[in-house]
Amino acid sequence: MLAFSWAGSAYSLVPLNVLIFAFLVLKRRRGAAAFWLLVVAGAALLNLIAKHAFLRTRPTLWSSISPEITYSFPSGHAMNTMAVVVALTVLLWNTSWRKVTLATGACFVLLVGLSRMYLGVHYPSDILAGWAASCFWVLGLTIVSKRFRARPPATATP
Repeated sequence: MLAFSWAGSAYSLVPLNVLIFAFLVLKRRRGAAAFWLLVVAGAALLNLIAKHAFLRTRPTLWSSISPEITYSFPSGHAMNTMAVVVALTVLLWNTSWRKVTLATGACFVLLVGLSRMYLGVHYPSDILAGWAASCFWVLGLTIVSKRFRARPPATATP
């Protein structure tokens, strides 16, 4: 469970996010790179704001082998892993990688969420709230970006 918790932490997700962003920039997919940056930075900022708005303390049901000192609600691990998986799914939707991304991503997100509860650092509602907030955030950005791309280019009128 410690490994899954670490996999969903900033220590592993930040380098992954930088690599994906760099890959998209190198492939000249500027729109996708901007989308990725908004997804991951926005999810992290949304989590920070929510933690300071709710100020929920961590559970104290048992001593954790991986104690945390920040606020509990919502789970940053849950929010950030869900944001990454949903954004990857959106970007790979029209490819043959869609099913693999969905299956692998769902297992990853679930195992990270379960690891946080197992380690005693989150309530189930912390995890569910993180997942829900990220889904709404990424899907909202997806809708906005599709509408932005569908807009016809402005033409100069004589």
